[in-house]
Amino acid sequence: MAADRQEIADFKARLGRTPTKVIMKLLDDDVITRAWKRELAEAEVARRNEGESRFSANEALRLIHHHKSAVLKSWLIAAFLIVCLIAIAIMFGLNITSK
Repeated sequence: MAADRQEIADFKARLGRTPTKVIMKLLDDDVITRAWKRELAEAEVARRNEGESRFSANEALRLIHHHKSAVLKSWLIAAFLIVCLIAIAIMFGLNITSK
């Protein structure tokens, strides 16, 4: 027996409100028995997992970029401070020897 469009729309809406873990448990326990419902549920779980893995990959890239940026900033600040200290030492050194 084929499902009507309203039943499919209702089931998709229900899947949209249901957490991924619950859908996976229903699939594992064979609670969802109708073939078209199983296919929709499996597709929804796959879509969500793909989105989560894409997000985690993007998050990892962002953290790596942030770390590299922080390291570069710290090296630039250290180099600037060293140059300033050398300049101050030279200025005071010249003032002492010129007296």
